[in-house]
Amino acid sequence: MSTTATNGDGHIGRINAPGPDRDLTAIKTFNRPSAYVHLDYGRGPDTWAKAYQKGIVFEEQPYGYHWAQTWVNLNYSADAPEPKAVSLLRRGFKFLFGFDLIHAFRNRRCADSADVIWTHTESEYLADALLMKLHLMKRIPLVGQSIWLWDKWSKWSPLRKRFHHWLFEEVTVPTTHSALNSKLGTEVLGRTVIKVPFGIEPTFEVPVSQPRPDGRLRVVAPGNDRHRDWDTLKKVARDNSDIEIVVLSKRRRASRLISADVPNFVVRSAVGIKDLIAAYDAADVVAVPLLGNLHASGITVAMEGINAGRPVVLTRTGGIEDYLGGTAHYAEPGDAIGLATAIRAAAVVGQDRDLQIARRSHLTNAGLMIKDFGSRHVLLTRLALGISTPEEDIAISCFAPVVLQH
Repeated sequence: MSTTATNGDGHIGRINAPGPDRDLTAIKTFNRPSAYVHLDYGRGPDTWAKAYQKGIVFEEQPYGYHWAQTWVNLNYSADAPEPKAVSLLRRGFKFLFGFDLIHAFRNRRCADSADVIWTHTESEYLADALLMKLHLMKRIPLVGQSIWLWDKWSKWSPLRKRFHHWLFEEVTVPTTHSALNSKLGTEVLGRTVIKVPFGIEPTFEVPVSQPRPDGRLRVVAPGNDRHRDWDTLKKVARDNSDIEIVVLSKRRRASRLISADVPNFVVRSAVGIKDLIAAYDAADVVAVPLLGNLHASGITVAMEGINAGRPVVLTRTGGIEDYLGGTAHYAEPGDAIGLATAIRAAAVVGQDRDLQIARRSHLTNAGLMIKDFGSRHVLLTRLALGISTPEEDIAISCFAPVVLQH
């Protein structure tokens, strides 16, 4: 296999390459290994398919991993039915320890039959690592993708940090979506934490917005991530009565900001994909206000907004600008005046259809499609198995399309 990429932004350093203590004798062929895709409970293929049929998620299959199936045999974790008492126990353990050991234990046989394990968040790979440590799962090359872990690291006790260092011994290839997370993780672990750009499914586009006769601006701000800065966004609404803001979120922290004295600040949850698309259609600008973070929080919504043909305003934090560069408008964290200024500037260019098409093409040119994300996992598999080339290793982190060739 070979890869092509138009640009590179780094190289892969030392990893936990397969050694004599990792059994690779079960690999069917180096050209087509098998991967166990370990997803969070509630995101297994059957559950996901039901959500897709109900119009709750954009993609027909979870996160685009299926794009790798030409090169890798895939087997996904399953969501076992459970009574409320067991569900409470499982979720309680996850809340206390930060990973879902019960869900991992139920699926351990699927993992044992694979050549490599892919995980979507730390909730999965930390559980797998503990099962390996306890000899309840075979020691298989493990690709461990972190989302929130490195944001929490500085707040943890020395004992908890030592515990996680111990678990990281089982992680063959640690990954993350942000250059900031990659930098911190690399410093902490003393080996490379690889940045893997995320991708979206280009499923829809809405017509160019038209100015209202009354000159009011319509802003939509979707998102449930814990690092959304709705307080600053509410200040924008309070200080700018001509800017109408609709926050689409299930978070109670967002709904608690509703107040009669700021009628142009509305919070509600989106009722499925059709409702979300309608909200993008009705908006002049998509806003992604953020608290300081390390994990490129908000990148999915930002890319969805650009894909929809709407100008996007972001808080400059978390390494999110690495993804979008000049295709978005930015404000500094906590700066309500700067955020309002960016929203007004974005609305002006939002009616330029050619510009929005050019910005939309950036997602393809930068390798930010869901197909690219799946293809990067083929390369991660080869890296974890110790059979990759330097060019393949570089392509994993490039903001460029990933083209796999037999």
